[in-house]
Amino acid sequence: MKLGVTVNFILGCAALLASGSLPGSAWAAGKPAARSGVYQGLEKMLIAVSGDTVTGVFSAERVGNGTMDAPQFTCVFMIAGTLKGNHARIVTGLPDDGKTIAGTLDFTEAGVALRLKQDQGGCGMASDEMVNEPYFMNRAGEGADWTGVALIGARKAVLSPGPAPATRKKPYLVRFNPVAIIGRQGQWVNVRYSDPEDRQVNGWVKASDLIAGHLRAR
Repeated sequence: MKLGVTVNFILGCAALLASGSLPGSAWAAGKPAARSGVYQGLEKMLIAVSGDTVTGVFSAERVGNGTMDAPQFTCVFMIAGTLKGNHARIVTGLPDDGKTIAGTLDFTEAGVALRLKQDQGGCGMASDEMVNEPYFMNRAGEGADWTGVALIGARKAVLSPGPAPATRKKPYLVRFNPVAIIGRQGQWVNVRYSDPEDRQVNGWVKASDLIAGHLRAR
């Protein structure tokens, strides 16, 4: 068993105890812990909750022999699921892979526990395993105005200040950057991106520049 997995599991249990989210607590009785936002451990996960629908993106990086701007190992997969209480049955998938892996999300007031039936291919070098023990991530930011989560699909997508073609070259996002969706107008989507230093930037991109909705909850 990896040390990181064991430490993560212990921290997750401690967070559950601190938040009163174990069975029999007020949170287990139905207080709404499931909500949109940023969840973070060594990795980052964006989750949007809209009614009983859950969408998300998990992303992780390990510098290895690379650099902070170009890490050697990366792991990105999308999440879609159906929520019942604070529990969601989910499917996960890689943007360029037709294979999906089932799993669960369990929300607490402190964060969320992710568990998969098998680890995503290619993610072993960038993330700890999520099969034998739940992988707990703390809630690091709220997303009350989020309506969904997506990935940038274009090689480069300039963030426009409004729902119209940009007249500038920066700021821009690149393929597989995760974004929260906060609005739509015609073929344009208003997105919010948080960089590795948690600095946020909003802007509009074409819907065709996004990867969204390709997974279907079971």
